[in-house]
Amino acid sequence: MLAGQVYWRTNLYTAETEDQHDGPRADGLAHLCRSVTVDLWGHGASPSPLDEHHYHPAGLAAALEAVRREVGVDQWVVVGHSLGAAVALAYTLECPESVSRLVVTNSRSAFSPDRYGLQAETERTAVAVGQRGMEAFARSPLHPANARNLPGPVQADLVEAVRHHDAVGIERLLRHTIGSTSVVDRLDELTVPVLLTWGIYEKSFAPLGEQLLQQQPEWTVARLQAGHAVNLGDRDGFNRAVADFVHAERQ
Repeated sequence: MLAGQVYWRTNLYTAETEDQHDGPRADGLAHLCRSVTVDLWGHGASPSPLDEHHYHPAGLAAALEAVRREVGVDQWVVVGHSLGAAVALAYTLECPESVSRLVVTNSRSAFSPDRYGLQAETERTAVAVGQRGMEAFARSPLHPANARNLPGPVQADLVEAVRHHDAVGIERLLRHTIGSTSVVDRLDELTVPVLLTWGIYEKSFAPLGEQLLQQQPEWTVARLQAGHAVNLGDRDGFNRAVADFVHAERQ
């Protein structure tokens, strides 16, 4: 039974705290599901725990399971964006009985085989955020002000929303989560249907996307006219792809 959708959101296009930009919360999918939006640590109203365990896959999966139990459903469709896609994949591998279908977007943290190189890349930003707070994060390519292919009003709203993020949670996500959530070696263990919504304008993700097509031929893939922020750059296309994928479950 389709019970809801969850969004693990981080970085670029998950900065909003009022959910005004979440594609599947738009009217186009309201007839299919009840949507539950979950902010990563340090985002929106979520706290920033100090224990690094909370930022590793097992801790994140436990937190998401607690949300599922609180919502009161046996299973849900899980949708993860960017780093949230890596968390959603790790959660699905940890708790497959809780997930009926999985939707993911472009995610280097999930699919890059060079997890150590990616961790080294983000470590510099983590150090800077730890020293100078959100002022340092504003210089990062992860900040929405530095994003490409976002509609102007959406980008402005996200930039404003980032002002409410907490530097402690952001620093710990950069330091402990991004380098530990790659599941590229475990994709064959997935037992639920997967939809990849691929924003084709993000050139750095293209090699990973092509690799996924070859390695996971059973996945459903929607190539969308968007960059990294797939659900914001092509909201209608994203909604259609998710609606078709969810509807297939009910047939």
